[in-house]
Amino acid sequence: LANLEGQTQIATQQQERDVRMQQMAAEAEARRVQVKADSEKAQAEALALAQKVRSDMEANTRRTQAQAEADSIRLKAQAEADAVKIQADAMISQAKAEAEAIAMKAKAEAERAKLLAATPLGEKLSLLEIYGDVVKQSNEGVQKIVYVDPTTTQAGNPFSLLTLQTLQKDLVQLGGTGQNLAA
Repeated sequence: LANLEGQTQIATQQQERDVRMQQMAAEAEARRVQVKADSEKAQAEALALAQKVRSDMEANTRRTQAQAEADSIRLKAQAEADAVKIQADAMISQAKAEAEAIAMKAKAEAERAKLLAATPLGEKLSLLEIYGDVVKQSNEGVQKIVYVDPTTTQAGNPFSLLTLQTLQKDLVQLGGTGQNLAA
């Protein structure tokens, strides 16, 4: 009986030891699974954080690039507007300068005409200037010249060429008009 009892006790201890071993193995497996799960969770969290950082970085890069492009376009538009304004100011200044020059020239010509009109020589110079302008304008664009015998031109003919004789005749008539007005 003692032997049976000893064997039972040994078997019981063996079973208890096997149960403890299984329990320890199960706990070790549970710890291994828990460590593996914690590791996978930490790895997933790290990947998620890395992905978030990467997407934030890409968003910041895009935002910075868009801001730089917008600033570039704004600066270019401002520069073009400034250039147009400067050009407009220059055109206005040039127009004012031209207007002042024309006014000064007109004033000087009026003064000259007034002074010339006060003298008999001035009247003749004015008539000579008018004749000169007529000849200049009539010869503009002329590419061919026709020579006419001066003896064939007749005074008083409105289609005849302007000559020194007709100029002299007009000056004499002008001088006679001035004397008739004075008398």
